[in-house]
Amino acid sequence: MCIRDRVYSLRRNYRMSDDYRPKFGRTVIRGDLWKGFYQDMGNVSKEGGVAFTNGKKPVRLMSQLIKWANNAPDPIILDFFGGSGSTSHAVMEMNAADGGRRQSITVTNNELGRAASDALRFAGRFPGDPEWEVGGVFEKITRPRLETVVTGLRADGKRVSDGLAENVSFYKLTYEDEN
Repeated sequence: MCIRDRVYSLRRNYRMSDDYRPKFGRTVIRGDLWKGFYQDMGNVSKEGGVAFTNGKKPVRLMSQLIKWANNAPDPIILDFFGGSGSTSHAVMEMNAADGGRRQSITVTNNELGRAASDALRFAGRFPGDPEWEVGGVFEKITRPRLETVVTGLRADGKRVSDGLAENVSFYKLTYEDEN
């Protein structure tokens, strides 16, 4: 990659902001001064049709961070700690809004919270057992959220949106015996 590819042109740095009252100018990350941030955090539990109490971030915040990091219409965004799937949700909404071709790779495990894993172990259930796997973060939160964003239907059949014209594939990564 040459240095020319690493420098943003003025056209890519000056655009309409996504502030509460949008204005044209150089876009910057706003952090704590971002108007509406507290309102977004207050409504974050409603995003994506899934409850997730540990670190769920607002879609609008994730969209802003993606724009700030790379405003190209076709980057690949990698989220190694996918949790509730907010980053992929943001990417899908951004593509729908501007016709972009962004791709998102979300990696998450299927771990359980301490109380749930302790209760299952006490009942004689362990990782790999169906009762264990169904309660993990991927199966209970991430997958249903991303499916809801695409289809507009929650797992319980309730319609929450019209859905988005996106493709989603799920892959299971496992540890393999080296032999």
